[in-house]
Amino acid sequence: MTIKSFCQLEKVVQRLKPSRIVVVSAEDEKVLTGIKLALKKGIIYDPILVGDSKKIKKILLNLGEGIKDYQIINASTPFDAAQIAIKLIKDGDAHILAKGKIKSNIFLKLFWIRNMVSKFTHFFLILLFLKWLLIIN
Repeated sequence: MTIKSFCQLEKVVQRLKPSRIVVVSAEDEKVLTGIKLALKKGIIYDPILVGDSKKIKKILLNLGEGIKDYQIINASTPFDAAQIAIKLIKDGDAHILAKGKIKSNIFLKLFWIRNMVSKFTHFFLILLFLKWLLIIN
């Protein structure tokens, strides 16, 4: 099936079983807005946010979100956040790895080095859908 519009993409993503996402360096308002919307639409469940926990909590509160719906793990650096997130994926505690405020080169390097290629297709569909949610809202 070729996806030619965001409407088609939304239908595909909503047919998938909800997944647990882990966000590396989640202290980013746009990323957390997308996570909030995906959570409300039932696309994801019990998201794990790794990064500066104080900043993450502050952003969630500013978005009108309680922090009880999110698992927040503190990490002192983006590299540490990536290491924690990758371990969660490898251990089966999360299904999708997503990029927050970490530099793309660090994120992608760790992503590929850790043999996460098998997760790429699902990861890509969810990221496209989250971007689409941000565009229309």
